[in-house]
Amino acid sequence: MGVSTVLLLSGRGITTHQQQADLEQRIAALGAEKTGVWSVSSTTYHATSVLTNAGLTTNRALYVMQNSEEEDSCFAFTGNGACVTGDRDLGPILAQLSTFYTQRKAMSVEVKGPRYQFGDFLIKPGVVSLGPNAHSNILEVEYQPCCVASQCWNLVNQMLAQIMDQPSVRRPMPSGHADSNIIYDRSHTMQQYQTLFNEIRQAPR
Repeated sequence: MGVSTVLLLSGRGITTHQQQADLEQRIAALGAEKTGVWSVSSTTYHATSVLTNAGLTTNRALYVMQNSEEEDSCFAFTGNGACVTGDRDLGPILAQLSTFYTQRKAMSVEVKGPRYQFGDFLIKPGVVSLGPNAHSNILEVEYQPCCVASQCWNLVNQMLAQIMDQPSVRRPMPSGHADSNIIYDRSHTMQQYQTLFNEIRQAPR
């Protein structure tokens, strides 16, 4: 994979489905080719008193995330942001450990939509659902030829601004990547999603 930025979009006075249709029209107008569908999901688990009272964990929340681009893997984030990449069966395993972790279905977040190829860019607009309800929209832009964020972040932001038709739209580089040669991988993208998903969970309803 390349380097991605993920943007949570405001409603601008229209519904999430109207905004999704507008995004898809903008992307198609660039000449991008629709190449399938994509999704990212995050399931929330909370440590039970069995773990916390025994002092075995100080992070009550555990977020298990899956990305359709990495179907054989999942990404687990603790409440303090630490990430572990594991097998896709981690979620079902946690479901069997209800004595230690309980799933909070109302806090599950998923984003899904069509994926587009435009030259060296993979563009993914999607509708975000919190529990059963559509909540907002997300746009991911990936520059595929490069795997060092500091070397291509301006290109990623330029494409983002072109899609949104807003020259001032810019996303900050992921923490630790500025002026460095850190190899960007899928976990960095998932960290961006996790940050935005937590904003969605904490937003007034």
